Amino acid sequence: MTLHEVGIDESKFEIMAKKAVELGGLAYAYVPMNEKDVIEILEACK
Repeated sequence: MTLHEVGIDESKFEIMAKKAVELGGLAYAYVPMNEKDVIEILEACK
């Protein structure tokens, strides 16, 4: 399923990205990611 199919539109991407990185867990991932990286992934899932 795409994000659109489950009712998530682009207006929520910034909030979702902020929540995904707020505790710093993605900074220490195999490939460190920041908010911009998360948003790019979400945009690819539209």
